[in-house]
Amino acid sequence: MENHMPDNSLLRELFEQRAGAKSQEELDRIMERLLTEVVLGAHFLSVVRSAAEPADSGQKPVFQGQEMVGFPMLDGPGGKQFYPAFTDTQALGLWTSFDRETHRTIVLNFDDYVSMILPGAARMELKNLLNDMDAYTSRLE
Repeated sequence: MENHMPDNSLLRELFEQRAGAKSQEELDRIMERLLTEVVLGAHFLSVVRSAAEPADSGQKPVFQGQEMVGFPMLDGPGGKQFYPAFTDTQALGLWTSFDRETHRTIVLNFDDYVSMILPGAARMELKNLLNDMDAYTSRLE
């Protein structure tokens, strides 16, 4: 499937800066910018299991009819599970479990992942919190 590949150049740059941080203060500043970019600006390649190709509607893929779609999960420490999210095709290529025969990729943003994890009321609370955070940081700039 052809995707509109995400341009996460700022995110990749921030990851590089994080690796080279020379002080805790510098690391804290970078982590704040990284978090803001993940939540407000970045788009990620997400892996789905699907028998059919979704239709391309411009920004979001559309699955027709009763198409079953599954998102693989990664097991983490303490039995927690995570959705894999990749900054670009190079990062996706590092995941050895990716199988082009059974997996497809779609582009999702932070809000898309939140809607897959949290029930409606919790999503609204998070959205309000993020709007408040965005308004606060705008006043600081």
